[in-house]
Amino acid sequence: MARNFQIGGTHAAPPGSSLTQENNAWGNPPPITEVKDLYNMVRKNAQDPVIRNRLKKMMYAGVDISVLAETTVRTAFAEKLANPDVLELVKPSIYAMFVAMSQEDGYNIPVNLGTPSEEDERVTESKEDYAMLKIAEKNNPTVAKMILMEREAQRLEQEQKSRQPEFETTKADTEENTPGFVQRRTT
Repeated sequence: MARNFQIGGTHAAPPGSSLTQENNAWGNPPPITEVKDLYNMVRKNAQDPVIRNRLKKMMYAGVDISVLAETTVRTAFAEKLANPDVLELVKPSIYAMFVAMSQEDGYNIPVNLGTPSEEDERVTESKEDYAMLKIAEKNNPTVAKMILMEREAQRLEQEQKSRQPEFETTKADTEENTPGFVQRRTT
């Protein structure tokens, strides 16, 4: 029988009561507790031709392998397959598996193992912004319109700043010590 709790005039359960209920998904241990078991499961799933081709297409399209490994780990966490420690420990193995996958079957997909340059990050961010804008135009046109208006305002502000004349420096500003200043100072 459920009891009604009343705190300060409102009905509320005491803190932590949800952790003692039978349907608490986080109260049970995860099904996979060993790194090798999780790696074997990911490797087995990656052997499926549909999943394998999808992964290779993403790699060929330029999705960084570390992003794919991170996504795999986060998905396993969201599905409550393993605890965070196991997931962090399996990540390098998954990364290595994806690198090997990118080099097989004649794909020879270039793999970026270093830190991207600032220019690469700007290009990637621009592509992501464009993709998100297209998704927003399809799913939420109001937000897309607001984003476009904000971008236009930023562009106009930059344009206005570039048109403003810079202050010209006079000869006196460029000289470090003028003779009059030195003479007045010493006397």
